[in-house]
Amino acid sequence: MLTLRYQFIAIAAASLCASSTLGGPLDTAPNAIVQGRVPFSSAGNPNLTGDIEYAVFTTADFNSAFPGNGYAGAGPLVYAYQVDNTGSDAISLETIGIVNPFSDVGVADIGIGFIFPSSFGIDGGTGNPQWSFNPGKILQNESSQGLVYSTDRLPDLSGTSVTVNGGSVALANPVPVPGSNMIPEPSSVVLISLGALGVGMLVRRCR
Repeated sequence: MLTLRYQFIAIAAASLCASSTLGGPLDTAPNAIVQGRVPFSSAGNPNLTGDIEYAVFTTADFNSAFPGNGYAGAGPLVYAYQVDNTGSDAISLETIGIVNPFSDVGVADIGIGFIFPSSFGIDGGTGNPQWSFNPGKILQNESSQGLVYSTDRLPDLSGTSVTVNGGSVALANPVPVPGSNMIPEPSSVVLISLGALGVGMLVRRCR
């Protein structure tokens, strides 16, 4: 777990964490591998604006940060997102474009007063995870609950765009999604560590 977290220290330090009066749990939660927030807007609709907060956790750290959240994903990593609506148009749908394997699309209770989706799952046309807020849209100055899925893939930090629908479509800046690299198995981590130790001893012996 520590090896996985240290792998992303430099990246997490560079994550976008702009201040906002909305949301907040995800981009400030402890022990995230990577976290931050990005804005979204619509080229044709100035009233559709807000932020997407994101964070990637190990399953254990996610449950520790949000005890009793009600999500039971089977993968070793949890990817979580939160929609913050700052515009006057209500938000009815969020879709995240993903290429690599994921599972267990769901919702996690990450705080009081946040809006639960009315339904969620995998879009039959695109194969992407999506969360619907219709009825019960996300109104201005409201935020969604945690929109989550699980995977065994490490984050691709080049990311993908998030589509937010509020009568018209808005695109967010890229957010992390599962990449092509799988989490190293514990045995692999041990072998790498032993190999590094052996090289270090050999260098000292040669001196």
